[in-house]
Amino acid sequence: MARPPPCAPPRPQRQAHHHRRRGRDRRAARRTPHRRPRARPHPDRLRRRQSAARRPARRAPPLLGAPDRLDQIVVGTGAEHVIFAFTREPDSVVLPLLRRCQRLGIEVSVVPRLFENVNDRQWVEHVGGLPLIELRQTDPHGWQFAAKHASDRIVAFALVFVLAPVLALLAIGVRASSPGPILFRQRRIGRDGTEFDILKFRSMRMAPKETDRVFRAKVARAGTAPGGVEGLDRRTRFGAFIRRTSLDELPQLLNVLMGHMSLVGPRPERPEFVEMFGEALNRYDDRHLVKSGITGWAQVHGLRGQTSLAERVEWDNWYIQNWSLWLDLKILLLTPLAVLRAPDEPKVQETPEVTTGETSDQPANLEARWKAS
Repeated sequence: MARPPPCAPPRPQRQAHHHRRRGRDRRAARRTPHRRPRARPHPDRLRRRQSAARRPARRAPPLLGAPDRLDQIVVGTGAEHVIFAFTREPDSVVLPLLRRCQRLGIEVSVVPRLFENVNDRQWVEHVGGLPLIELRQTDPHGWQFAAKHASDRIVAFALVFVLAPVLALLAIGVRASSPGPILFRQRRIGRDGTEFDILKFRSMRMAPKETDRVFRAKVARAGTAPGGVEGLDRRTRFGAFIRRTSLDELPQLLNVLMGHMSLVGPRPERPEFVEMFGEALNRYDDRHLVKSGITGWAQVHGLRGQTSLAERVEWDNWYIQNWSLWLDLKILLLTPLAVLRAPDEPKVQETPEVTTGETSDQPANLEARWKAS
């Protein structure tokens, strides 16, 4: 009986599986585009993320209930005043709620549209059954402001005459405290974008020009207004005293006499910061509709030095929209109290990280950092 021919040895399954997998990898490599490695985040952006992660989470406002539970909410909370803000609901839903509040004897307020242009000079007229609110804005070129500027110069001249001995003593103190000029001059932007030199008694030792670039970088990151001690603390003992009592601002009475400034108004800013803030903050340029002031509505409310710039802009714009001679007098009377209540300026020492890494920033980079902060 003949033997059957020997069978061919079976093909190794592992090798076949290896070749199939290698073929799939090649085909996948041809279909998959080349991916670049992810770039590491910029150190400043990483620092902002870390600081934001350390901040406590904002608490959401309490939700008392749906509008159909208005009666129960009023009884449970004892509410006496209801404010209707912006809503997406139609008037057919909001008006019954408003009338229901009136029947319950609750005071009702409504936040109007275009509220940024509403001031104390509004006038309501009725055309048929439709009320119209006339927006009466302040005219910086009207006769009221002409009278304000004339009274500013008269008061400034009288103050310079009365305070002449004090000004002389302050000048002697500045001269004796450290070498350098008595008056500090700095370029600022005033009404209608006009540049002028603001005057102050010098309260610090002379500094290199590189310090200004360092401080611009710090302001761009912090989101605060410039002012106060910028960079290294170079205040003299006498300078710290006149800064604490705001006596270093007295030479600005000469700016008022020359027509550059007013006694009351928004504080002027440096040209490089004006360009930066004008692009980053809404309605920042409205402050240039009027003359800059030695004191202002924001300053008497504690917004001096390196404080929130957005809040300062809000207070200054409110002053411009609601200006009156009585408001100016009120600010002048509140200024001495604000000076006494002002906290001491903190001693600031530049860290090596800021002095070495931020001095090469260009204005475009500063604007980008300000908008991102």
